[in-house]
Amino acid sequence: MRDQVNVVGILWIILGALVILASALLVFIGGGGVLAGLISRDHDAAAIGALLGGLFGVIAVFIFVMGLVALLAGIGLRKWRPWARILTIILAILNLLHFPIGTAIGVYSLVVLFNADVVAAFNAQRTGA
Repeated sequence: MRDQVNVVGILWIILGALVILASALLVFIGGGGVLAGLISRDHDAAAIGALLGGLFGVIAVFIFVMGLVALLAGIGLRKWRPWARILTIILAILNLLHFPIGTAIGVYSLVVLFNADVVAAFNAQRTGA
């Protein structure tokens, strides 16, 4: 039981780190769009480059926050924090739509975190018993 919760925590840490890296890639791509727009002598191209760069920036911030939340959930699970179990359940449900890897991690997380022994262990952690 303890090992399975640790595996779920490690999976969410890895997933969070990969999502944060993806957000950095989006910032790089968006910055390239802005730079290409600035270099262009065409005002329409400059406007489109700025618009796409801003759009990529907004998306990158959202993805970064989601990656950070996943990373924190994984760290919290590894430390057996009761809030991390609830947060990971929410993330796992949202992740079910990200076929195939997200679905696999989401299903495995839900199976482990809804296990009766795991629920009892986190409840005992919450009450301090």
